Amino acid sequence: MLIIELVPEPATAALVSFGGLFLLRRCR
Repeated sequence: MLIIELVPEPATAALVSFGGLFLLRRCR
């Protein structure tokens, strides 16, 4: 969340979304 605030860019948002999805998949 801090990263998004520091760098409000579409690339950052995409990276965070991808990371979240990857974590969710790994958890399951």
